[in-house]
Amino acid sequence: GDIVKPLSPGKSSIVDFIWPLRYMVALDLLSLAYMCNQPLDVGPCKENFTRFYYDRTTKICKPFKFGGCNGNRNNFLNREDCMQECKPNKRQSKGKCTCSFHTRCEPDSQGRNSCHINRKRKFRDANCDPEDKLSYFVLSLSYVSPEICTLPPKVGKCKASFLRFYFNAATGNCEGFIYGGCGGNKNNFVTLGQCRATCQRSGKEEILIFASAHY
Repeated sequence: GDIVKPLSPGKSSIVDFIWPLRYMVALDLLSLAYMCNQPLDVGPCKENFTRFYYDRTTKICKPFKFGGCNGNRNNFLNREDCMQECKPNKRQSKGKCTCSFHTRCEPDSQGRNSCHINRKRKFRDANCDPEDKLSYFVLSLSYVSPEICTLPPKVGKCKASFLRFYFNAATGNCEGFIYGGCGGNKNNFVTLGQCRATCQRSGKEEILIFASAHY
């Protein structure tokens, strides 16, 4: 693949923020935003939906009462989905870590040796390397789901028959309903895309940003 030369040791500039982004797709093991590591978050709304979250201390999925909006991605409709996504060793494969220095490493799903979060990790080929040190920080972005997304669908008082979409807080999906043409409430979208853009991008996303590489 392409070889990207880092800047001089110890220096950083806007380039440091741009050039690593092309590799971020392959860095899921290193991502601090991985959903199963996020803490329990019931959200600020007052509904009472049963959901499941992964408790990384006990390594099991547990039920909790979700308020219906915001929260984070550690939020699953059932225990099976939760364990399927978060069960231990899901993203590891057999192999032996060859790092000789004091760094905990594990083979990733491609059989490459990948170091744990906050550990040293070679950037370009995902192998452990004591000479490379990668500096990074986490950028947290909040997507606030409006309270209208918790409202039930309302046909309204009129007798027309328009296909509209509303966000179903119980299932976490946008669904169709028949709108009478007047009244109702604001959980009422003309297109499925508008509904998803408004209500399904809720919670917090943390993005791993690499600030500089020092060699």
